[in-house]
Amino acid sequence: MLGFEDLLELVRTTPPPVWILVPILLASASVQGVQDFAVHRMAQFDLHGVQYGCQSAYISMELKGSDANVLNRRCVLIRWMDLTKERFAELVEHGTGSLLILMPADYAVTGADKLKEWTKLEHHLLNSGTSIPVYFTIETPELTKIYEDVHHAALRDKNSTAAAVLLNIFSGRGYHVTTNGPETKPLTDAHVTNIQGKLLGRGEEESLPTLVIVAHYDASGLVTSWSHGADANGSGVVALLELARLLSRLYKDAKLRPAYNVLFLLSGGGTLNYFGAKGFIEQEMEDASSLLHNADYTICLNAIGAGDQLYVHASKPPKPGSAPFRILQAVNESAKSVSVNGAPMKVMLVHKKIRMSEDLLAWEHEKFSLLKVPAASVSHYSSPHTKHMTVFTQRSDVDADILTRNVKLLAEAIAHHVYNLSSVVSSILL
Repeated sequence: MLGFEDLLELVRTTPPPVWILVPILLASASVQGVQDFAVHRMAQFDLHGVQYGCQSAYISMELKGSDANVLNRRCVLIRWMDLTKERFAELVEHGTGSLLILMPADYAVTGADKLKEWTKLEHHLLNSGTSIPVYFTIETPELTKIYEDVHHAALRDKNSTAAAVLLNIFSGRGYHVTTNGPETKPLTDAHVTNIQGKLLGRGEEESLPTLVIVAHYDASGLVTSWSHGADANGSGVVALLELARLLSRLYKDAKLRPAYNVLFLLSGGGTLNYFGAKGFIEQEMEDASSLLHNADYTICLNAIGAGDQLYVHASKPPKPGSAPFRILQAVNESAKSVSVNGAPMKVMLVHKKIRMSEDLLAWEHEKFSLLKVPAASVSHYSSPHTKHMTVFTQRSDVDADILTRNVKLLAEAIAHHVYNLSSVVSSILL
């Protein structure tokens, strides 16, 4: 399909015998047909005044291959594996009107190094805050045919004279893409949902110490609906639910119920700087009867479904004799019975101060620490990660045996703490 700029350029550079045929050729051009396919727009959100993702949605443009001569105000069709940070910058710089990116149907055959490279590109696109519409779709045989058509046309045009280009346009196949969705509008009344529950200890609940267990349940990425977050943070959610199940078996028996409350929180907005945790803390702090006032420790579970070790991330080292110190001791004691590569498993403490100059926090526990609630994040990652902000995750990212092992360690350490046992006893949870 020929755009106005193409026609204008051809008229300027082509002898009269050729360009005078344009009206006749235009009249003979025909519509090839209409094809519908589902597309997903790149995620868009604002956080602390910074725009992320793409800021536009509507497309009604001619479709071109990424190597076409003219890209200005065109929709460029490109495969994800052909896209780089540099190529993306070039396309935007050349006036590309929009992007339609073909994604592979299966990431399972992609190597770990390539997935890491793709994740870096994904974060770059999200952080770029581009103004052009960017859409993604899974490549199908039909879309492969369209891709081949537009790229063959681009290669053919590069090797043809201006007259041949004009003739090829009408003898070949052209595509015009249009989205049928509305233009984007900011959601000013969006709600983040938290899910919470509690196990009340023996005695007057307001006067009992409380242990808080937290896991954020959401994930995001280039396309929010494609982000499954199997490890980060599906594993954390599974661990919290299993801990709740195990501990509830003890708490339902009045004879076994300890003098300790346990508060569970599945927080939303984890990908939005832990917005759900922030709302929960503020709401609970305003309630004089909230169990959070008596919380002596908060454990945030974040990606514990893989790896040979566990890391406990804290804003400051726990004081000897404190609840965080005793729980960490209990986890390490329980880990001694686990063999990893022929040696006892280690649970390492990582001390990282909160950077007050940065808007985005590294870990969920930092939301609690900022309000003087003792807290730590447990993860198999030794440093902050963004695995909850990618579409390139799979169910295979989680090892069920490792997740089971880690839940067992945490359950034993928690039972040791709330029952004030002198040593870790796993049989109490059986």
